[in-house]
Amino acid sequence: MQRKSRERGARRFVQVYLLALVLPLAIGFVALFAYDPLQIYHAHWGRPHTLHSNFRLQAAAIIWRESFDGLILGTSMTENTSADEASRLFGERLANLSITASDFIERSLILDDIFRRRQVRRVIYTLDHVYIGTRKGYSLYPLPTFDFLYDRNPFNDVRAYLNEHFAHCLLRWSHDPDCVGSAVSLDRPNAWINQTEYAVRFGGIRNWCQAKNNYQIRDVYLQLRKAIDNKASGTEQSPTEDELRQRIDAARRYVDDNVLRHVRRHPETRFDFFFPPYFRATYAIWHQARPIHSAVHAAMIRYFAEQAESLPNMRVSGFETESFPDDIANYKDLSHYADDIDSRILAALKSETHVITRRNVDAYVKASVARAKAFDMDGLAASLRDCGAGN
Repeated sequence: MQRKSRERGARRFVQVYLLALVLPLAIGFVALFAYDPLQIYHAHWGRPHTLHSNFRLQAAAIIWRESFDGLILGTSMTENTSADEASRLFGERLANLSITASDFIERSLILDDIFRRRQVRRVIYTLDHVYIGTRKGYSLYPLPTFDFLYDRNPFNDVRAYLNEHFAHCLLRWSHDPDCVGSAVSLDRPNAWINQTEYAVRFGGIRNWCQAKNNYQIRDVYLQLRKAIDNKASGTEQSPTEDELRQRIDAARRYVDDNVLRHVRRHPETRFDFFFPPYFRATYAIWHQARPIHSAVHAAMIRYFAEQAESLPNMRVSGFETESFPDDIANYKDLSHYADDIDSRILAALKSETHVITRRNVDAYVKASVARAKAFDMDGLAASLRDCGAGN
């Protein structure tokens, strides 16, 4: 009798112990399900519709819940591009899902998930220069911190919330933008053009100098100075044929696996690719002082033009032969341009005025390289040095 009583007591103890362990976890997961700041499980309850600025995480719920039949998928280069304007131009409902500093592998995850779930009529896609280094993930947001959202397993999506940041948000039931995002549309949800830090640097060298302590302006000077020194000293010699072939082959595999694969698998979708028009100083650094960058970039322009010949559902456009990349007033740093250029690019994609083909690619590359080699890196570096940006 005493033995049975002890066994019942032991069982009750185990049950109470397990309940004490499980109950807080259950309450936590129920609370997390209700809070759901990224809308992984449902649309927002009891608060306005918001979108988090980290689109590596937020894009998943947009793909699952929002209505669109086309998208802009780029980096900060297209975060100011208006999806509403593109929708009017192309007669389709587009969403801007651009991801800050994203590479082709990250965007391939997005495309795989989208094409599993819906038919997409158009993809506008920036061919940022990540193919030069064939980057695999962004150091600030490593792939394992979000790639599970775009696989075929819905049960691991909770991992997005199992971190200190969202734990603090949940404990405070916070509605702060850092936790739940901001009330923005899919027109250009992460537009940065009107933020004072960036907007004040457009307009010319005087505005760059007034922002001389900004890290991006300092980086411009450092990159120019390094390129000028390398060019003068011959530090960066021309690559051997074998080195060059390896880098170009790696870049081709990179774009085949993560970009062109989607074009080939989805002939019903129109892909509008374009090389984003960086400030001419960027191309000058490549073509005057970084021979591998120069060669791989030119090879990728040619490769996309060649592939477009056999893939009727894609076009590739470029703007390096235009004059606006020479005007510093259009840029806040070595890469990022004013939003009127976003509109110019959309119009060019619609009218197909800047399409690169096998027939014109040689002339395009030749003219682009000539413009880059004619750019005065020394003059720009001297202007930045004189106003203190190099200190």
